[in-house]
Amino acid sequence: MSVNHSKVMPLNLKELFGREYKIEIDESANCPGESKSDPWYYRVACKYGHIYPYSDKRLGFYCESGNIRNRLRQEHPEIDVFNWSDDGGAVFLFPVGLFKLISGYAKPRQKRRLSQEHRRRLELAGQRYKFKPLKHGSESVKSTQISTKGVGVVIGGRWSGQRNALGDSKS
Repeated sequence: MSVNHSKVMPLNLKELFGREYKIEIDESANCPGESKSDPWYYRVACKYGHIYPYSDKRLGFYCESGNIRNRLRQEHPEIDVFNWSDDGGAVFLFPVGLFKLISGYAKPRQKRRLSQEHRRRLELAGQRYKFKPLKHGSESVKSTQISTKGVGVVIGGRWSGQRNALGDSKS
Protein backbone atom coordinates (compact mmCIF):
# COMPACT_ATOMS: atom_id res chain seq x y z
CA MET A 1 0.00 0.00 0.00
CA SER A 2 2.94 2.35 -0.49
CA VAL A 3 2.73 5.45 -2.63
CA ASN A 4 5.45 6.78 -4.91
CA HIS A 5 5.60 10.32 -3.47
CA SER A 6 7.81 11.72 -6.23
CA LYS A 7 4.99 11.64 -8.82
CA VAL A 8 1.96 12.41 -6.62
CA MET A 9 1.01 15.90 -5.46
CA PRO A 10 -0.30 15.52 -1.89
CA LEU A 11 -3.32 17.14 -0.32
CA ASN A 12 -2.23 20.58 0.88
CA LEU A 13 -3.17 20.74 4.56
CA LYS A 14 -2.42 24.45 4.74
CA GLU A 15 -4.98 25.22 2.03
CA LEU A 16 -7.59 22.75 3.30
CA PHE A 17 -7.41 23.26 7.07
CA GLY A 18 -4.91 26.08 7.72
CA ARG A 19 -7.52 28.68 8.62
CA GLU A 20 -8.96 26.59 11.44
CA TYR A 21 -6.14 24.35 12.72
CA LYS A 22 -2.45 24.74 13.53
CA ILE A 23 -0.29 23.41 10.72
CA GLU A 24 3.23 22.31 11.70
CA ILE A 25 6.23 21.54 9.57
CA ASP A 26 7.61 18.03 10.08
CA GLU A 27 11.14 17.98 11.51
CA SER A 28 12.40 16.01 8.50
CA ALA A 29 11.98 19.20 6.42
CA ASN A 30 15.12 20.51 8.17
CA CYS A 31 17.31 18.00 6.31
CA PRO A 32 19.69 19.44 3.70
CA GLY A 33 18.08 19.78 0.29
CA GLU A 34 14.52 19.74 1.60
CA SER A 35 12.01 22.59 1.35
CA LYS A 36 9.79 23.69 4.21
CA SER A 37 7.19 24.81 1.69
CA ASP A 38 6.74 21.26 0.35
CA PRO A 39 3.20 20.09 1.28
CA TRP A 40 4.52 16.61 2.08
CA TYR A 41 6.02 18.09 5.28
CA TYR A 42 2.82 19.75 6.54
CA ARG A 43 0.94 18.13 9.39
CA VAL A 44 -1.98 19.07 11.62
CA ALA A 45 -0.90 19.05 15.26
CA CYS A 46 -3.29 17.04 17.45
CA LYS A 47 -3.62 16.18 21.12
CA TYR A 48 -3.34 12.46 20.37
CA GLY A 49 -0.85 12.45 17.47
CA HIS A 50 -0.89 14.24 14.12
CA ILE A 51 -2.61 14.15 10.74
CA TYR A 52 -0.44 14.23 7.63
CA PRO A 53 -0.87 13.92 3.83
CA TYR A 54 -0.57 10.34 2.58
CA SER A 55 -1.47 10.79 -1.09
CA ASP A 56 -3.49 13.01 -3.38
CA LYS A 57 -6.76 11.55 -2.02
CA ARG A 58 -5.98 10.26 1.48
CA LEU A 59 -4.65 11.47 4.80
CA GLY A 60 -2.89 9.58 7.57
CA PHE A 61 -3.54 9.88 11.29
CA TYR A 62 -0.63 8.84 13.50
CA CYS A 63 -2.33 7.97 16.79
CA GLU A 64 -0.19 7.94 19.95
CA SER A 65 -2.94 6.82 22.35
CA GLY A 66 -3.86 3.17 22.81
CA ASN A 67 -7.36 4.07 24.04
CA ILE A 68 -8.09 6.30 21.04
CA ARG A 69 -6.62 3.66 18.71
CA ASN A 70 -8.88 0.93 20.13
CA ARG A 71 -12.02 3.10 20.12
CA LEU A 72 -11.44 4.23 16.55
CA ARG A 73 -10.86 0.65 15.40
CA GLN A 74 -13.99 -0.69 17.16
CA GLU A 75 -16.34 2.14 16.19
CA HIS A 76 -15.13 2.55 12.58
CA PRO A 77 -13.74 -0.70 11.16
CA GLU A 78 -14.04 0.73 7.62
CA ILE A 79 -11.02 2.99 8.23
CA ASP A 80 -7.80 1.35 7.07
CA VAL A 81 -5.09 0.61 9.62
CA PHE A 82 -1.70 0.95 7.96
CA ASN A 83 0.51 0.21 10.94
CA TRP A 84 -0.33 -1.13 14.40
CA SER A 85 2.06 -1.40 17.33
CA ASP A 86 1.65 -2.87 20.78
CA ASP A 87 2.93 0.26 22.51
CA GLY A 88 -0.26 2.19 21.70
CA GLY A 89 0.61 3.75 18.37
CA ALA A 90 -1.18 3.17 15.07
CA VAL A 91 -1.45 4.80 11.65
CA PHE A 92 -4.93 5.13 10.16
CA LEU A 93 -5.47 6.02 6.48
CA PHE A 94 -8.69 7.77 5.50
CA PRO A 95 -10.17 9.87 2.69
CA VAL A 96 -10.23 13.64 3.19
CA GLY A 97 -14.03 13.51 3.54
CA LEU A 98 -13.64 11.76 6.91
CA PHE A 99 -11.45 14.51 8.37
CA LYS A 100 -14.19 15.78 10.73
CA LEU A 101 -14.81 12.23 12.00
CA ILE A 102 -11.10 11.61 12.66
CA SER A 103 -10.65 15.06 14.18
CA GLY A 104 -13.25 14.11 16.80
CA TYR A 105 -10.80 11.44 18.01
CA ALA A 106 -7.48 13.19 17.27
CA LYS A 107 -8.43 16.59 18.78
CA PRO A 108 -6.53 18.90 16.39
CA ARG A 109 -4.99 22.04 17.87
CA GLN A 110 -7.09 25.00 16.77
CA LYS A 111 -5.71 28.39 15.85
CA ARG A 112 -6.39 31.16 18.30
CA ARG A 113 -8.83 33.73 16.97
CA LEU A 114 -10.06 36.98 18.45
CA SER A 115 -13.67 37.94 18.01
CA GLN A 116 -14.27 41.43 16.59
CA GLU A 117 -15.64 42.56 19.97
CA HIS A 118 -12.56 41.30 21.85
CA ARG A 119 -10.22 42.90 19.28
CA ARG A 120 -12.06 46.25 19.65
CA ARG A 121 -11.81 46.11 23.47
CA LEU A 122 -8.06 45.40 23.28
CA GLU A 123 -7.53 48.33 20.92
CA LEU A 124 -9.44 50.68 23.23
CA ALA A 125 -7.52 49.46 26.27
CA GLY A 126 -4.17 49.97 24.54
CA GLN A 127 -4.84 53.47 23.17
CA ARG A 128 -4.04 55.10 26.50
CA TYR A 129 -0.53 53.62 26.40
CA LYS A 130 0.40 54.25 22.76
CA PHE A 131 3.70 56.02 22.21
CA LYS A 132 3.53 59.69 21.37
CA PRO A 133 6.22 61.31 19.20
CA LEU A 134 8.86 63.40 21.00
CA LYS A 135 9.06 67.11 20.28
CA HIS A 136 12.45 68.73 19.63
CA GLY A 137 13.80 70.79 22.53
CA SER A 138 11.62 69.12 25.12
CA GLU A 139 13.02 68.08 28.49
CA SER A 140 12.03 64.45 27.94
CA VAL A 141 14.19 61.46 28.65
CA LYS A 142 16.49 60.97 25.66
CA SER A 143 18.38 57.84 26.69
CA THR A 144 19.22 55.60 29.58
CA GLN A 145 22.77 54.49 30.28
CA ILE A 146 23.30 51.28 32.19
CA SER A 147 26.60 50.50 33.87
CA THR A 148 27.79 48.03 36.47
CA LYS A 149 27.48 50.74 39.12
CA GLY A 150 23.87 51.66 38.44
CA VAL A 151 21.58 53.39 35.96
CA GLY A 152 22.06 56.95 34.79
CA VAL A 153 19.68 59.06 32.74
CA VAL A 154 20.44 61.77 30.19
CA ILE A 155 17.74 64.46 30.36
CA GLY A 156 17.73 67.23 27.78
CA GLY A 157 21.34 66.46 26.88
CA ARG A 158 22.61 66.68 30.48
CA TRP A 159 23.82 63.80 32.62
CA SER A 160 21.58 63.53 35.68
CA GLY A 161 23.84 61.19 37.61
CA GLN A 162 23.76 57.56 38.51
CA ARG A 163 21.43 55.79 40.85
CA ASN A 164 22.18 52.40 42.29
CA ALA A 165 19.61 49.63 42.73
CA LEU A 166 18.42 51.22 46.03
CA GLY A 167 17.75 54.56 44.35
CA ASP A 168 20.62 56.39 46.13
CA SER A 169 22.16 59.18 44.06
CA LYS A 170 25.86 58.92 43.14
CA SER A 171 26.14 62.08 40.99
